[in-house]
Parts: sequence; structure tokens; C-alpha cells
Amino acid sequence: MRFTSTADFAISVRWKSRFAVWAVFVVIFGVVLAVFKLPPYDAVSGVAAWLLVAICTLPFVFFESTSTSVPLFELTALVHAVMFGLGPLTQDSMDIWLSFNYVPSAGAIERTLICACLAMSAMWLGYAARFQIPSVFGSRKLDLRLKPRTAAITGAVMILGSVIVAGGRAIPESLRQPANLIFSTSLGSALLAVVYNERKWRPFGARWLLLLPLLYASLFGLLQGVGEAFVTPAVVMFLATIGSGKGRAARFLVIAGIAFFALQPIKGVYRRFAWQVAPDAAWSEKAGVLGDAALNYWTDNLSVSAMVDSITESSGARLSYLLGVAHIVDNTPVPVPYQNGRTLEYMLGAWIPRLVWPNKPTAQEANIQFVRAFGILPPDAEYGTMVGITDLGEVYWNFGIWGIMPAFFAIGTIIRYTKRCIIDGAEGIGSRAVAISIAVGLLQLGSSLAGVIAGVLSQLVVQGAGLNIIRRMGSVARPGEPVRKSGVLTGV
Repeated sequence: MRFTSTADFAISVRWKSRFAVWAVFVVIFGVVLAVFKLPPYDAVSGVAAWLLVAICTLPFVFFESTSTSVPLFELTALVHAVMFGLGPLTQDSMDIWLSFNYVPSAGAIERTLICACLAMSAMWLGYAARFQIPSVFGSRKLDLRLKPRTAAITGAVMILGSVIVAGGRAIPESLRQPANLIFSTSLGSALLAVVYNERKWRPFGARWLLLLPLLYASLFGLLQGVGEAFVTPAVVMFLATIGSGKGRAARFLVIAGIAFFALQPIKGVYRRFAWQVAPDAAWSEKAGVLGDAALNYWTDNLSVSAMVDSITESSGARLSYLLGVAHIVDNTPVPVPYQNGRTLEYMLGAWIPRLVWPNKPTAQEANIQFVRAFGILPPDAEYGTMVGITDLGEVYWNFGIWGIMPAFFAIGTIIRYTKRCIIDGAEGIGSRAVAISIAVGLLQLGSSLAGVIAGVLSQLVVQGAGLNIIRRMGSVARPGEPVRKSGVLTGV
């Protein structure tokens, strides 16, 4: 094993300017944290949160954009900064989560933030360490070259299929998992996003038509009351635009972010209607209820201070997992004992189809066990509302503080292996779409760690194989490039 040398991070003029921007940001964030941190947090927790955000944002200084690059490690680190580092500014209670009033014991928040700093430092070490691990693809990269037209049609079919699967109660539970892998919103959106950014095919002469299925998927997720499904197409477009180097990548996240924060305060009211009061209501009725709720709420909160307070409170409860993990740290190993890897067992059997193993645990098993063991939700709400345990919370619940650094070192190594062996240098529209879909999967670390890793491996095998079959049925993306005989996944 050897570590990335300084030559790999040679200081260029561009990186010097990035470092200066990062340094200014860290100073400003420290000042804001010192002035505006909420009452439950003391000076020690404020310093720990500041250090965590600094660690998590520094990787962007060294990110090097290429035609196929996806800032996988950088975005993963940023997700952790949001989940834990912003808590002192946005989350002063867990009223939305808990069925009781939780007050952390002395030092629980500080220990949690220190654990998060250790975790991110270990993940960075794992990402920087260079293991000589042989790739399952040998020295070759994914080769899933598709015609732009074929890729776009496949993406649209996947999105339509995902909507049918999500809304189809007649689909047997044993077939739902493979159906979700085949008809994947993230992969379908990625295929369309890559074609859109490559600008090599315009249906009926209008490139913007490629965005309609993504908009449809986003609106469907919104009407389902699932925030993740709502923002996934925007995140996919962001990643695809970064890789292409064409267009302004941030605009998609800005649009989705504005909508997300605007709707966040009324999400609970709408979910009760869509999930409990009238789950079988027509989509037009659901859209009307959502629109009326948003209009009524914001017309009653027109003042700037009321808007800021409302958005901060609701979004902080949704985006920050700090107090949730502090609850785990506070109550492990007494009264809740260490699990010693039991919640991670799902990874061992995730590849077995539910058709063969009808009673197979779900990917959310750790989240369900979490809310039961720690009393996060009342029993009647366990399956109606999902509370993520997060990767840090799951590792701590299983192994305590001593398991954090080894576990996150391994996660960093997995991210590096995924990026170097699968994402970087991937050839063709299909390969880049699979890479983006995997990146989206790895960013969902607010959920069960076992579910995320197992889901990414399943994506790679099932979706890679499926796109390769489509590739072999058609022809290569660029005229003059011969179709190479290929294996099921690698295309070589």
C-alpha cells in the first residue's frame, strides 16, 4: 500500500485560488457558527462542527474535472458536512422525529461530532491510499456505447416503468426489487441527461424534449411525497453536466433546491393526505391539495423573518442527522447493546432474489431496527415514515467508536475503487449513465449503509448487463467505430 504523493496533488494556480476560496469560506462559516449556533450546542460542539465542515469541503480544492469525471468522494464528503456539520445552525430539537422529548446528555453531541470528524478523516485516508486491488474488469473500463437515440428511448422507458412500478400495487412484492433495478429512475434520468449534454440527438429538432421525462419523474416523486425521488433527476443532471463540461451544472441544483425548501414546511401535511387520508386519490387531486397547501402556507408567512424561520426549522429537521446519531451515541451500549455487525448482514444476502427467498429482509431493515430499538417513532408510524440511521450511526451502533476509523477507511477505499475502476474513463453513453447512477446511489448515506452498498453492487451488475444487451442488439454510438464482441458487463 502506498499513499498518494504530493505529485498527484501538485499545486497549480487554479488550486491556489480554490484553496483561497475554501479558506475564506471556512473563516466565514466559523464566524456564523459562533454567532448563530442554537442553544443546545456549546463552544466545544461548535468547534467540532466547524472542523468537520472544513474537512468535508477541502476535497473540492483538489477535484480535477475531466470529460468522464464525477466528484464522487467530494460529494460524499459534502453530504456528511450537511448531515452533521450544519446541525448547530439548523436543528435544535427532534420533535418531528421522536415520539418523546429527547434531550442529549452532557457530551453526547460533542462525542458525535468528534466521531464524524474521525470518520471523515479515515474516509479520506482510505480514498488517498493506493491499494493494488485487481479490477474485476482487468485493465479495461466499462464499455457501454449506445446510439444517442437508443439511449434516450431506453431512459424514457425506464422512467415510465419506474412510475408504473412505484404506483402499481398489483405488482407482487417478490418482483418489486428486480423491477426497481430494471426500471431505475436514476439510470433512466442519467441516460437522458448524458444525451442532452452531448447534444448529438434532438428529438423532432428540439433538445429540450429530452428533459420532459426527467420533469415527469420529478413531479411524480413530488406527488408521492418522496423528497428523494423529487430531487434525483436534478442531481443526475448536475452530475452529467459536470462530466460533459457543457452548460452550468449548478442551475439544476439551484432550481431543485428552491422548490425543495419552498415545499419542505408543508410536506408533513401533504404526506398525511397522500399516504393516510386519501392514498388512492387521483394525481390531479393530489396536485391540487399540494398546490393549495403551499399557497395557503406562504401567503400566511409573507414576512422574511417568518419564511427564514420556517424553512430553517423544517429543513434542519430533514437534512440534519446530528441529534439522531447523538441519540445512538448517548444510548449505546447502555441501554441498547452493540449489534456487532448484525444490521450489516443484509449485504450477504442482497443478491438473492426475493422470488427465491420470500422472507428476505428489506434494504431498510437497519432503519426499521433503529426506530424500534431507540424509540424514535411510535409503533404505528414505523412503516409510514422512514428515519435514516446514517452510515455513521449504523457503524457506531454495531462497533462503537473503535469501529469508526476501520469502517470508514474501507468506505473511502470502496469509493476510490469505484471511481478509478468504473467511473473514470468509462466509454460510451451507457457507461457514463451507469457511473452517474452509482454515484447517486452512494450519496444516499443518510440511510442504511448495508442497503446503500448492496444497492450499488446490484445496480452495477443488473443495469450494466441490461445496457450491454441493448448495446449488442444495436450498434455503436459513433459512426466508424466497430462493435466489439463483449462480455455481459464489461463490453470487452
